[in-house]
Amino acid sequence: MSDSEEEGAQAAQASVVYFPFERKWPKFSGVSSGQAVEEWVEEMESAFTLYSTPDTQKAGMFYGNLEGQAKRVVAVMTGTTGKM
Repeated sequence: MSDSEEEGAQAAQASVVYFPFERKWPKFSGVSSGQAVEEWVEEMESAFTLYSTPDTQKAGMFYGNLEGQAKRVVAVMTGTTGKM
């Protein structure tokens, strides 16, 4: 392989961007988690931007990443049965 071919191969390898298939979304469980809800919302909004999440999916993603007491409170307030 010539020097120019080797440089081209190295440049091609350097431009590869890896996107993980599995998305790791932050979870929020409420009072005992120690995390403020505002901080969690900011993390979720950052993830929405990173993954170009459509507006139509955001509410479901918020609800799906609640756990424990936080999820129960939202379910009671919205009248849902745990599914959104």
